[in-house]
Amino acid sequence: MPNGTPISRHCVVVLNGGRVVVEWENSLFQDVVTGEFFCVSKQEIAYSAREDELEALRVSGCVESYDGFQVYFLGLPEPSHRTLD
Repeated sequence: MPNGTPISRHCVVVLNGGRVVVEWENSLFQDVVTGEFFCVSKQEIAYSAREDELEALRVSGCVESYDGFQVYFLGLPEPSHRTLD
């Protein structure tokens, strides 16, 4: 079994400027290289990350591995979640 945090492959997308990000929810995105969280509109999504982009992330150490369904990220911070008080 692969190590890392599994993210559905369809949630790993490339924005119009070429930035590879994880789409979490409600227009919340995370840069896979810096870990930065930010909001942009869904119109900023150019396409789903391609094989060559995922391979470059694997070589750079951001991704442990990937397959047709999941991308396994290393050290990717999780988004904060509101808690019930």
